[in-house]
Parts: sequence; C-alpha cells; structure tokens
Amino acid sequence: MAMKATSFFRVALIFPIVLPILLGPLSNSALATTLLLSLAFGGIQYVCFAIFLYIKVGRLGNAQRILNLSYWAPLFFIPVLAVGWLLGSLIWMGEMFHMTSFAVLVMLATYSLAISYAYVLVVNTLYWIFKSFGWIIDAPDEVI
Repeated sequence: MAMKATSFFRVALIFPIVLPILLGPLSNSALATTLLLSLAFGGIQYVCFAIFLYIKVGRLGNAQRILNLSYWAPLFFIPVLAVGWLLGSLIWMGEMFHMTSFAVLVMLATYSLAISYAYVLVVNTLYWIFKSFGWIIDAPDEVI
C-alpha cells in the first residue's frame, strides 16, 4: 500500500530528533556527536518549528509545494533558532545581546543550515526513490 506524500513528509519531520538519539549511543563518530549537539542546542526550537511544519505540510497537500517548502525551511528555522538562543542567553547569562552569545548564534546558525540542508537532501532523495517504486502517491491528505 502506498503512502501519501504529505504523510511521508510529516513522518520525516521526526528524523532530526530520532536520528541523533539512535546514532549517539551506537556510534562514536564525529557525525553522531555533531547530530547530538545539534539536538542539544536547537532541539526545543526544532520541536516548535516541526509542529508548525506538520500543520503547514497538511495544509499544502501538494507534493511539489511541500518540496518547495522543504528547500526554504532551513532558512525559516534560523529566526526560530535565534529567538531560542537569545532567550536562553537571557535566562542563563542574564543578558540577551551579549557579544559572546551573538558570536555563538552565528556559528550555530551556520551549522544549523548545513545540517538542515543535509536532512532536506536525504528526505527529498528518499521521497523520489520511494515515489519511483510506487511507495508514495501524490494524492493530497485531508486538511486539518
């Protein structure tokens, strides 16, 4: 039985949370460490962003629109990451716009873009592979 494209992309939203958790204890590689750190420094922000994307993917319903959103999503995540990081700086250091926290934020945003686009590449490649085997259909899901 084929899965709808919207269902596939909704399920794929959990990969950035599940993959680091699974790889972390099983591997001592730089990749596993990087993914665990990405989850530690952006996990809460990602969960909030993923909830938004889950709803948005359901409303788009069209595979091509969802693919287009996937290419923009890493850029849209940067402000979410920044707000979380600045609020965290305010809570833990007592200063929201400390230059150290800003420098770390720039570094986190750069790594976040690289990691996010790697996930997008993997998910979109899997989508095209699964679609070519007939495991995914482009029929829209119901709008929630």
